Amino acid sequence: MKIGFYLPVREPPKGVFGCASLGMTGISKGREPDLVLLPYELAGYHIYGTYSEALDQLEKLTEKSLVKAAIILFGNVGKEEWFLEKFSNILDCPAVGGGAAADENGRSGLISHGTEVNLFLITDERYEYQISMKNIYPKVLEEVCLKLCGKRKVLQINGIEADSWLAQKKAGLGLPAADFEHLTLTTIDGVNAHLSVQNGEIVSGRNLEEKMQLRYIRPEEVQQAVTAFYQDSDSVVFGCAGIKGMLDKEIITLSPGLFLFGEVCTVMGIPMFGNLMLSKLKITKKK
Repeated sequence: MKIGFYLPVREPPKGVFGCASLGMTGISKGREPDLVLLPYELAGYHIYGTYSEALDQLEKLTEKSLVKAAIILFGNVGKEEWFLEKFSNILDCPAVGGGAAADENGRSGLISHGTEVNLFLITDERYEYQISMKNIYPKVLEEVCLKLCGKRKVLQINGIEADSWLAQKKAGLGLPAADFEHLTLTTIDGVNAHLSVQNGEIVSGRNLEEKMQLRYIRPEEVQQAVTAFYQDSDSVVFGCAGIKGMLDKEIITLSPGLFLFGEVCTVMGIPMFGNLMLSKLKITKKK
């Protein structure tokens, strides 16, 4: 199976498993390529459709133990955490991936086959697979209590209206009020949420919890932290478009790197959905 990623200006190329990325890293400087294919055509199961259709196909797999790792791509329809929980109940394997990205969230046609979810379950015995993730935010400022509306809307933080509380924290750190990248809410498992303002309300790109950490990265620390994780051979890195916005300059890498709307990260063997994260699949040929 050909695995590739492409800029949002393209239609999904036929015969390629992948999704749109808001820019890509690579080995060449200058203009980004429209399409990047991984240098592997891996054996495995290709599953796609609505969430329900994909889960039904997963249930019907007769040789689940053959799956070494998974790439899971989302079409930005929400409930990614719900799907990953159901996925983990069926398959015990690590995963990477994320949500198709474009200038406008929710734009259609950015994931191959135009579906809600697209999975490639790797079974190829010729290679070894290593999956890792990184939270680049080194400083835990404090633990906070959230009052939520649903799972992705924040009403209050520590008893104060969310927008006022965040504005105070940003001002104290010298960050602009519109900066939702250098400061993040993080689960106890170390997976971040990307907050933003929609219709005057504070919302998140992934599900929130009532107790979370407030984490921070200084602007001058971002470039080095991100580059260190992307600089790896025989790999593909699924990063966040929000992280790309914090970079000072282009990253030149040995392997392709992506910038998506949400990332699939494996934590303690369990695939989770997060924001402002880095997730890596390393593929090495067996000796």
